[in-house]
Amino acid sequence: MALDISWQTKVIHLINFLTFKDVNFLMDDKLSKHLQWEIDKINLHLPKSVVSLKNILNIEKPKIQLRDGDFIEFDTQEVEAIKEIIPEKYWGQVLLPIIITRRRDLGSSAFSVGGSDPNFYIILSLFEELKDYTIWKLDNQLTNIFYRPQIKKIRKVFPTTTVIAFT
Repeated sequence: MALDISWQTKVIHLINFLTFKDVNFLMDDKLSKHLQWEIDKINLHLPKSVVSLKNILNIEKPKIQLRDGDFIEFDTQEVEAIKEIIPEKYWGQVLLPIIITRRRDLGSSAFSVGGSDPNFYIILSLFEELKDYTIWKLDNQLTNIFYRPQIKKIRKVFPTTTVIAFT
């Protein structure tokens, strides 16, 4: 009768052969590659690139391509609302769609706004009465952290010009 050694036994023998540090390195590397693959897979809805508000205003039906090859068209009313929030000289700095990143390192329902200060200002303006952007920019001491109830409001107001990213 031949001795059939299972793959689990082979792994145990390999672990005994390697030092603890070697095993951690091998497992961390493989695990991190797999996790990165999973994160990339769930982020296929993100845009291939972002476009400035200034450029979007020159397009009749603004749309962008997503990582999965699909296209998303921006609602012109949302673009107009964003245009009204931020002064014209900063339209080139507003990057659309506004990417809101889930930040598990800050808690289970924490998110932050990606992009530039004007993007943060636009989102923050949904929750508070803000000073003019140029004044706000000089004394902004706020943290760029939002929580799930706020994200629901953001997505309700700007469903096509915001996207959620996962890390």
